[in-house]
Amino acid sequence: MAPAEVEEFETRFGEFNGLKWQAEQITKQDFPSSLHTILQFGKHEDNFAEEGMKVLKGTSDDGVMHKGDNDMHHTRINRKDATRAALDALTDATLEGKTVKAWTPL
Repeated sequence: MAPAEVEEFETRFGEFNGLKWQAEQITKQDFPSSLHTILQFGKHEDNFAEEGMKVLKGTSDDGVMHKGDNDMHHTRINRKDATRAALDALTDATLEGKTVKAWTPL
């Protein structure tokens, strides 16, 4: 999930958004030769995000989403559409090494 979509909450290992951010940084900095795509989804919402909608994507070539890039505040995505987007990312070479935010229009 995109950081703006998840309220801060503690896990037994620390604050969720902080842990996710650390994992993204470790992936990019400590394993630069590994093939990766970082996915950040809108809030999973099965009740208010209809299934089967077009998945919108925003990417960053340098792996960092900049302020104003694809505003993710209050975006939603159905869980099945999020799964489809994740599977698509596995075979899309143009997303390699990028941070991808994915959501569906409301």
